[in-house]
Order: sequence, then C-alpha cells, then structure tokens
Amino acid sequence: MYTRQRSGPAQLREGMPVEVATHYTGTWARGFEVAALHDETCRVRRVSDGSLLPLEFGYSEVRATDDGPEVGGLIDRFARAKRPFEVEAIADELGATGDRRAIRPLLARLGDCCVQEDADVEDSVCRALVALDVMRTFGNLSFALRPHHLLAPDVVEMIEELGPAVPMRYLIARQV
Repeated sequence: MYTRQRSGPAQLREGMPVEVATHYTGTWARGFEVAALHDETCRVRRVSDGSLLPLEFGYSEVRATDDGPEVGGLIDRFARAKRPFEVEAIADELGATGDRRAIRPLLARLGDCCVQEDADVEDSVCRALVALDVMRTFGNLSFALRPHHLLAPDVVEMIEELGPAVPMRYLIARQV
C-alpha cells in the first residue's frame, strides 16, 4: 500500500521523473514525469510515449524517483564531452536509460563535427535516438527521424527549435 507523501511544487520540477500512486493496486507506478505544476495539483506525462495523463494528481500522490540524478549527470557529461570515444560511450548509456530527457541533447549533437566525422560516434548517437523511438534505421549507418505524426508533440517542437543543428539527411523520411 502506498504511503502518502508530503511533496509539493517546491520539491518537484517540470520534466522530473516521478512515481504516481495507483489506487487500484495501492502501489507506486514508475515511468512518469512532471508535465506541469499547479497550486494544489500537477499534471503527469507517461515517459514511454509522451502521453499526458487525463487527470491531475494531488502532491500526496506523486513522488520523485531516485533515478533522476543519474540521467541528469549523463546529460551533463554528454554536453561537456569533446573526444569522440566519450561522446560515443555516453550516447550509448543515454539510449539505454530510455529517459526522454536525453532526446534534446542527442538531437543537438547530431550536427557536431565529432559526430559527423566518425561513423562509430554517429552510429551511437543515432542508435540512442532509435532506442528513444525518435529515429529509425534502414540498415548499416542509415538513419532518419521518424515522421512527425509518429512523434510526441514535444519532440517535434524540439526538432523545430534545433533547426540547423539537425542535418537535413536525417529529416528526409526514407522508404523501406
């Protein structure tokens, strides 16, 4: 049975991974993130598909998970990485987390010369985006972003914001 938590907007932030109380089983369910904070409630998004849940949760029904800092630390290391083997290794780790917070930094790195000049690094960054369901692969070192209608709206927005940082060849949907 879940225990009511004393949390509120001060302890949570948008994008933070959280667990939500399930009234059906009386347990905590993982795989969610904070979408919006209000005075007495918050909105929650399912991480796996980016869907916003149709109801609001009281702060006693939401609690931060302990897996947030690890991904945050990986993202920070990824942003600072300069050497190709570092970028490659951290991209692999980010893809393996399945955490949607990794999408923006991975997309932003697609245009880096470090990624574009090393096929192994490009493969790692693109495969991480495949694991996060943002890209698809068409064989060895052939990747494209999934069509916009198959992406969560926030991912489409990220792609549009990043603009020239995402090379054109990834934007062209290829036929299988």
